[in-house]
Amino acid sequence: MKVLFVIATLDSGGAERVVTHLANYLSGTHQVAIATFWNEEPFYPLSAEVEYIRLDIMKNTRGLVEKARYFAKRVHALQKLMQKHDPDVVVSFLSETNIIATVAAKLAKKPIVISERIAHGFLQLRYLRVARQLVYPLADALVTQTEGDKQNYSYLSNVHVIPNPLPVLNCPDIPKERIILGVGRLEEQKGFADLVEAFVQADLSNWRLVIAGEGSQRERLERLIARLGADNIELIGRQRDIWSWYARASVFAMTSRYEGFPNALLEAMACGCGCVSYDCPYGPAELLGEGRGILLDADDKMGLASALRHLADDPQLCTDLGQKAQRYVQATYRIENIAKMWEAVMEEVVKSR
Repeated sequence: MKVLFVIATLDSGGAERVVTHLANYLSGTHQVAIATFWNEEPFYPLSAEVEYIRLDIMKNTRGLVEKARYFAKRVHALQKLMQKHDPDVVVSFLSETNIIATVAAKLAKKPIVISERIAHGFLQLRYLRVARQLVYPLADALVTQTEGDKQNYSYLSNVHVIPNPLPVLNCPDIPKERIILGVGRLEEQKGFADLVEAFVQADLSNWRLVIAGEGSQRERLERLIARLGADNIELIGRQRDIWSWYARASVFAMTSRYEGFPNALLEAMACGCGCVSYDCPYGPAELLGEGRGILLDADDKMGLASALRHLADDPQLCTDLGQKAQRYVQATYRIENIAKMWEAVMEEVVKSR
């Protein structure tokens, strides 16, 4: 099967990691290409077997007229690529790209599977919400990451749930340390201010809180840490070798307001961290259910502080949770399992044409 993935960029985000990992794996048995709107080197290692097509048609736009003009330009570029490349199936990732790619695929008469990576209710731009409602029914299939999010697309007839695969594990076998780890963009969505305040409230003076990631909330978090006088909290920025931090951390904490699918939580579980998370939409309940971690009500900072204290005081509990989580995700989210699910959806839409 000849597969064309479409995504705006191959930067360091979770969707970009999934596309790269999936394309690398599928290239062993299929002819695979990735087309992006940006012209850049991929952040994650890309197999030489995957054709990388950089359309270089991305720019920031202002106003609906300019956005509409540029939307048409990207649709036209993708349509020409699809007609020239002639894939058996197109697979698109992320809301805005899904809309553009679906229109292009319909014009090029190519089957398309679109993949939603943000929880349905948290797409912020109104024009994209309207466009999604109008355009998504034209796609041949939609993939969501969780059962919970699937329920939001009752107006579509062909919706599948495929979680993210584990990345290629590179978790060194080293002793766990007294580290509580948070990973993600430093944005309001990730709720890291809650984690900082809960850590200080838990009074874990002989532990470190390490937060990996970058974003617009860095200065706010730095001021908060300074105000609280917490010299055992570190903002270490974006890390290419995040695996060494997962390996060292005894506890992983997630305080997101919402997720499409929490890749960082999945990765932390795979490295045997004892995990605690807000039960936000969507993903944590599916990952940490049946005693694989500690789930808290969203925004429960007092509960979070108590859970951090409990895990710090009970290293055996932390180890037991980490081992149970590790066994579960390594069995369930292996790339072989996830790729088979994607192949089944792609084959279905190709045969139905």
